Amino acid sequence: MSDEEDLGLIEEIQPRYSRLLRPPVVNIDILLIINAIHSPELQSALLDKYILMAYRSKIQPILVFTKADLATDQEIEYWKKMYQKIGISCYHSSRNKIPFEIKNQLNNKTTAVAGPSGAGKSTLLNALFGFNFETGTISDKTGRGKQTTRHIELKKIGRDSFIMDTPGFSSLSLDFIKEEEEIKNYFPEFQDKVCKFYNCNHLKEPSCGVKTAVEEGEISESRYQSYQLFFHEFKSMRR
Repeated sequence: MSDEEDLGLIEEIQPRYSRLLRPPVVNIDILLIINAIHSPELQSALLDKYILMAYRSKIQPILVFTKADLATDQEIEYWKKMYQKIGISCYHSSRNKIPFEIKNQLNNKTTAVAGPSGAGKSTLLNALFGFNFETGTISDKTGRGKQTTRHIELKKIGRDSFIMDTPGFSSLSLDFIKEEEEIKNYFPEFQDKVCKFYNCNHLKEPSCGVKTAVEEGEISESRYQSYQLFFHEFKSMRR
């Protein structure tokens, strides 16, 4: 530390091992993705894009579905089962159920929190760690959350554990993708499927193992639709 109060000195620059463009942070181990099922309504494509971004950046995604009291048990089970099937830890929370067990997964890690405005990110962090982040409400006019977090704030939650709340947003660019062909590599449920063509993009190609798995219910139709959307969205960006 310097002699001047509240000022510090850079003593060492650590190597960068992971990076997110939005939120703009580096050296993150876990991306804690927080979504409400209702109020605001869950956007599966946006959720899948967060997951794609995490995998592309070699960061472990963890999902929390908030406001579970506004959803049915069947809805909660549907969304959790979809993502647990591809190896992602999933939790749900409500005013009367706080998933404190999630804290064990954050030990000795640096975690970034992401998700749309109004999903309850700050509320959940306050409940889990006793913070006093400002919380907001849902707009009656748009049905979307009102953003209360306006900057990235890093908080210590353990000896070598840190977490950061980040501003919410309702859209996410695919600017973290370099080539359209790589998108399929970050859908883990695609990886063991056998296709006729080694460079199959799982779209209109014949004898595609991924499309067959979707038809048979082995791969979620929702996830496959997200993949199609991302592939075409990226192609449009490159024109």
